[in-house]
Amino acid sequence: MMSIAEHFEQWLARGGDALVSSGDTVFGWLLALPRDAALIALALATVLTSLAARRWCANQDRLRRSVADLRVLKRLKREAKRAGRTRGELLRFDQTAARVRWGQLIVDLRVLGIVLIPLLWLATWAAVRFDYEPIVPGKVYTVTARLPSSSVGRIAHLVPEPWFTPESSLIARAVPDPDQPGWARAVWQLRFADQSAANTATLAMTLRHGGETVAHPVYLDGRRPSPAVVPAGASRSGAGASRLMESRLSVSEYRFLGWVPGWPAAGLAPWVVAYLLLSLLLLPIAKRVTGTY
Repeated sequence: MMSIAEHFEQWLARGGDALVSSGDTVFGWLLALPRDAALIALALATVLTSLAARRWCANQDRLRRSVADLRVLKRLKREAKRAGRTRGELLRFDQTAARVRWGQLIVDLRVLGIVLIPLLWLATWAAVRFDYEPIVPGKVYTVTARLPSSSVGRIAHLVPEPWFTPESSLIARAVPDPDQPGWARAVWQLRFADQSAANTATLAMTLRHGGETVAHPVYLDGRRPSPAVVPAGASRSGAGASRLMESRLSVSEYRFLGWVPGWPAAGLAPWVVAYLLLSLLLLPIAKRVTGTY
């Protein structure tokens, strides 16, 4: 069974890149903010979009009265319990409350139908731009080529570029991968130059092995994060049996406040967990401030 991350990679391959590019046009200004501030702004934008849709498609007076009705029903049921009413009489309070909640659920589903497409667009963009921290100039990063075990002892090559300084030889010999038994790897270490003022284009590290080439995209503008993994087939060229399986870059995973964790069992990255928590926190505050039901 595929994980959420694998489903998302397939979604990107089927056209998500266009959503990311258009998202950069609309939401790209958020990347100039500190990451934590940008995530708060993202959650707030989501909440306000939902509330705007709710005010547009729902009768606010009816929703206000339904909230008041639930409060009254809860009070009446509590008083009935103290008065020793029968179970059947108490059940009628629950049935009435259920009908009121059903009406609220219908409104919630209608709002979801309206905001689903914009939220899918926003989530696709954020999943690419918030998963990892932007590259820090001067910091040492590790680049790893994942190879089959048959490549042990063979040579892999990282093509030199003016925007990085290698801390190790550009020619690496493949060795058994201690983290993934049955596979091999070639490893390089390097530092990236500060290109934020001079180059906002997509750069690419070029890895070569066994007649194949993989181009690993890199952003050095201090705003966009570079992908941690470029899987086989994403940018590989060359014929014959696959030897260059994927490239990895040791970029840091973004965590809100530096510590909010992810939920690996559900396939949720740390930023997603923080985003959901912030949205749930901001929603009742925004409802109260805007007077939305």
